[in-house]
Amino acid sequence: MLSLGKNSETADTLDSGNVSMFPNQKAASLSRVHQMLDSLPVNIMTCELEGLTIDYVNKTSIETLRTLEHHIPSGADDIVGQ
Repeated sequence: MLSLGKNSETADTLDSGNVSMFPNQKAASLSRVHQMLDSLPVNIMTCELEGLTIDYVNKTSIETLRTLEHHIPSGADDIVGQ
């Protein structure tokens, strides 16, 4: 097992390809990833594999979609969940 932090009690651990975290660490990690993705100057959208429902759109994508709203069936701010 490889410890990815300073303290083995609170560190993220990597074991057989699975990463396990304490719930508050996982939430903080996801928050950092969303902040990072929102600050990138490229369009990023993700969707669920089943049904292809859009579940994330970064700020750059929203700005781009606003310029294309007349070509898409819903508004840029309403794209998540479509």
